[in-house]
Amino acid sequence: MPPSLNKNSPLMRLIEGIISSFSRLLRSRSKAQTVIAPSRGPLPHLEKPTVEPSPIGPVIQETVMAPVVQEIPKVESSSAGFLRCPIKIEGQALTPFTVRISAILDHSGTAIDPTSDKKWGRSAKDQKVKAFNGEVGEGPQCPQEPCGYSMRDSDEFFKNREINYVGVLSDGGKCTLQYDGHAGYDFPYPVLTAVVAPASGELYKAAQGTDSIYSAHWGKDHSFYIKHDNGFVTWFRHCEKLIDSIEAIIGSDFTKSYRVEGGASVAYSGNFENGKSGGTPAHLHFEVRDKDWKIVDPYQTKLWRD
Repeated sequence: MPPSLNKNSPLMRLIEGIISSFSRLLRSRSKAQTVIAPSRGPLPHLEKPTVEPSPIGPVIQETVMAPVVQEIPKVESSSAGFLRCPIKIEGQALTPFTVRISAILDHSGTAIDPTSDKKWGRSAKDQKVKAFNGEVGEGPQCPQEPCGYSMRDSDEFFKNREINYVGVLSDGGKCTLQYDGHAGYDFPYPVLTAVVAPASGELYKAAQGTDSIYSAHWGKDHSFYIKHDNGFVTWFRHCEKLIDSIEAIIGSDFTKSYRVEGGASVAYSGNFENGKSGGTPAHLHFEVRDKDWKIVDPYQTKLWRD
């Protein structure tokens, strides 16, 4: 050590003090940075706290919809349930089962009777009238045509209301089944009652020689017919006239036709017979014929749509 730096000199004591202070500072900082870490064992399982949501509006419960199965629509055959009631009365919802009927199609001794070789009308008269429901009226030959017959017990026909049968008031009403050999259904309504197309098709006035049953034609009894799209044909007799728009197209040309839609008005009922109005009591005579122009019963074969 140089002689000038005596350890007891003031300078040396100052240097030793600085060194001592610096050493204490280093030891203090070293203790502060040295931390004994705790043992790192497995962390405790902490459950997630359950927090109930506070709804801010109505709770909507989700509904799981079942798979939609689309049904294939049932396709009716071309001859099933296609005819509407041909009579229309304003304010009345007439159907084939509520429309008034004064005469039915005779199933006894006629062309529709499988045991008969007769046709219709006078040639098929057998002093018996049979309805589609099996009810029969019979008796001795009536004094004048057309002929109706009663039940043996004189009870009413169609008491089960299969149809709204009213009969002919002047000949026993509901207790007499009309007519022997009859090829269609009679709807007794006043002159100028609306007649509608029972189904879509082509409307023709009946020319002479067209009808083999009653020899009906437009000049004789104002007969017309509609050829329907499925091959069936409906016949109408005793009408007062066709509606003006159809008459204007067909006129006296029986080769012409007029396209009509089911439910549309086509004519007016009447009492036209033997070439004149008033030749028969007011009613509409209605027939249904198949593709071979053979008479069929729309009630027996279920051709009505309502």
